[in-house]
Parts: sequence; C-alpha cells; structure tokens
Amino acid sequence: MKQQQKTHCVLMFCGLILAALACTCGPLSAVQEAQSTIGAVQASLEPALTEMVLTMTAVGPTMEAALATANAEMPAPGGEMRQWANGAIASSEYSDQDWNAMQATGAPNTLTCEDLPTAWASGDAGEVASLTLAYSVPVVPSSIEIHQSYAPGSITKVEVVDETGVVTVVYEAQPALLEQCPYVQVIPVTGITAKVMTVIITVDQSAVDDWNEIDAVELIGTP
Repeated sequence: MKQQQKTHCVLMFCGLILAALACTCGPLSAVQEAQSTIGAVQASLEPALTEMVLTMTAVGPTMEAALATANAEMPAPGGEMRQWANGAIASSEYSDQDWNAMQATGAPNTLTCEDLPTAWASGDAGEVASLTLAYSVPVVPSSIEIHQSYAPGSITKVEVVDETGVVTVVYEAQPALLEQCPYVQVIPVTGITAKVMTVIITVDQSAVDDWNEIDAVELIGTP
C-alpha cells in the first residue's frame, strides 16, 4: 500500500505540472490536447515509476542496516573491535531449536548457571563435540572469550580459521569441571597475523559426563 501511494503522488505531481503548462496555452482545444498528453504520459510513466519505488523500498532497509552495522562495530582506525558470532553449526546439538548451535550466537542471554535451552549443548552429555562459529568482520585476533553457562571446563581445543582456510590451534587443555559457573574463559591469541572470521571450539565431556553448555563467544581483534 505504501508503494502504491508513493507512485500515485509522483504521477499527480507530474499531472499538475503538465496541467499548469496547458492552462497557459490559451484556447480550450489546447487545454484538451494537453489533458490528453497528461493521460498518455501518466500511462507511460507508471510502470517505470512503480519499478523505481519498489527498488528504492527494497534497497533502503539494506543500506540502513549496513550503515548501522558499520557504525556499531567498526572501531577507530588501528583500534580493536569486539564482535559476537552471527552464525554457528555443531557436530551435534541437543535439538534443532532449544540448545541448538545458533543459541551460541549473539550476546550472552543465559546469565545463570542452569541447564537452559538458550545455550548450545551437544546431543549427548558425555561425547566429544565441536561448535563452529562465524563472524561478520575478519580480524587479526587478540583474544577469544567463551561464555559457558553450565558445567564449564570441558573445552579441550580452540581453533581459528583465516580467510584462506588455514586452521590454527590457539588453545589446548585437558577437561576438568570448574567450580565457577557461569564462567567466561578468556583465551589470549598471539602470533597470528592473518585475519580470521571463524572459531572452532571442541569439548570433551567424557570425563565429566555432563553438558558443557556455551552461551556466547566473543572474538576480539583488529580489522
């Protein structure tokens, strides 16, 4: 409806201009001829104007979203930026909705130490599983912060993938249940000069036999 109103307004504006010109022509026959011309012009312009309005309507939100993202995420020149994952897949997940891989994207929303569906959990409590997260802006990483909301401590490996597909291990450890929960595990990243936009987290829950649930993962680095 909004698109039709925009097109109608443009056509009315064109009609008013042509009518004003017609009124200055003098005789009634000239006015009638001008009115006939107005109708023809409106008919020929309508498809093009409709297409133009549709294009502007489609492109507008995309441009606004892109500008909002740039303003929100991009740091000052030479500075670091912090970003949450915007995509995720897992080797297994408890269900295709609750506790699925996408629950680990975005900012933390599981703020207590509970077995809640707003965090990722693997399909089985005692398995080895991996969570792969994607980010919108490639950065040279300086650290990764993993927000664990239940039974933390089973993360045994963290890898990053650069823009050329090279995988680098940035953290390895033996699984051990931690007392602090929720727990934010900060992993410093050094020696990587290539930009990355993928993080892979491996959990080995066999020692604990409980779900090490991950609520959010923040990638920090320089664009």
